[in-house]
Amino acid sequence: MVTRDQSLFKQESMRSLEAELRKNKKAYGISTLSGLVFKKIEDFFVCQLITPIIKEGKDLVIQLQLDIKPYIYDDIFWDIMDMKDNKHAKESLRANGAFTCPVYTIKMCEIPFTSPDLTVVALLEIFESETELFLAEIDHKIENFNSLVVCVN
Repeated sequence: MVTRDQSLFKQESMRSLEAELRKNKKAYGISTLSGLVFKKIEDFFVCQLITPIIKEGKDLVIQLQLDIKPYIYDDIFWDIMDMKDNKHAKESLRANGAFTCPVYTIKMCEIPFTSPDLTVVALLEIFESETELFLAEIDHKIENFNSLVVCVN
């Protein structure tokens, strides 16, 4: 059971984490929105969901979910659904919009919340390194990204 104090600590920690992310937007070339970090890398849209969790009654950890999809997937979907205006909307729509294509999860993990600055460095390092590893794997091992997302009989 999470106490009121723990809940307030979790909220305040998330606010400070988001403020620290905003400070680092330019340096990392990222965008942020309510617990999301996202960026277009090559032909892909990469998004990281950040969720604070109280573990074992007292320790705060940050749960990360790193997702990827070809950037063009949403454009195709919006063309089919006659929602062409969405292509010109803010990029955050691709991250949290109701009418978007599914993503492929690259990595899920938890990192300890130490301080906002150190936690941001850790989560952005995971964002960059895991994305780089995945894109290298696509280039060398995966013949068709669509096979990861679309099931064809």
